[in-house]
Amino acid sequence: MSSDNTNPEWPEAACKYLSNDLPLAHNGEGWEHSFSSAFQMGCEALAKLGYARETERGAVPLDAPKRPAVLPRWDDICVAVLYLASQQNELSYRLHDGSLPPPKKGQFVVTRIGGPSLPNVNINSSNGLGCAHAYEKVRKVLGVLGLFETNTWTKRAELIFWRVQPKTWNMTISTDPRFVDALVEACETMPADIGDELSRLTVITDEDVDASVAQSEASNKEMRARYGPKAKLGEPWTKERARRGLAFSRSNSIDWFFFRRWRISDGWLTSEQAANALGIFHDPLAMQMRRSVIRKLYPNAQIRNE
Repeated sequence: MSSDNTNPEWPEAACKYLSNDLPLAHNGEGWEHSFSSAFQMGCEALAKLGYARETERGAVPLDAPKRPAVLPRWDDICVAVLYLASQQNELSYRLHDGSLPPPKKGQFVVTRIGGPSLPNVNINSSNGLGCAHAYEKVRKVLGVLGLFETNTWTKRAELIFWRVQPKTWNMTISTDPRFVDALVEACETMPADIGDELSRLTVITDEDVDASVAQSEASNKEMRARYGPKAKLGEPWTKERARRGLAFSRSNSIDWFFFRRWRISDGWLTSEQAANALGIFHDPLAMQMRRSVIRKLYPNAQIRNE
């Protein structure tokens, strides 16, 4: 699926949109992601496309941008563009009647009275996807990427949006036959290295817990030595708290196997294929597959599998 777009202009179109919409760095050199997910993905996308070099806080443009011999995955670039467009309020997902869900404050629904009217929907529901409003520059890049055509979403856009799942659309994925088939394939074709790591990560031993408690105590000791005996530090971890912490962190570690190495269109990626993929973290589809794989293969897993 990484080459599932025959339009040769899509890499340049994506670079143009990302470079124009990412926040500029304060020093004027490139872009700053401020550790915001959409901006981080955008900076990585520019680097993968041969347009920039990633830095600790963002990316800087290359003096001589050059398209890489092997392009990054088209589907990953599409997701990065969609996240950035939504983050910048240039793409809004609407309810079926074209409206936005009312915002909530605490237990109350807030209804705005007066003010400018909501822009009309300009991308209609189609191919299992809801409607939306997008700025013209967003419609243009989505068109070149192959996600948008004649005011509707294309068929190929459906699986891309499985990785975004706008809350407004209330999408149901885990019961779709395509997801069920992908689950069977993921379990039956899991690479040995990933299977070995999952077997290890899903079991929390007493030794693991003791090591975590010892690490907490060592950290507190170091902080007291650095800041004095009156420094306000958290209580050392109990074994129960250490076990909960390990369950949470290991779930996150397992998520990253799916973020980096699994795509619904291709199944498990080889190391070479994964090198051309973006680290699309917070990918709801990858996390849904992780939960399903763990329930199926490791029913007694000691991690958080929510």
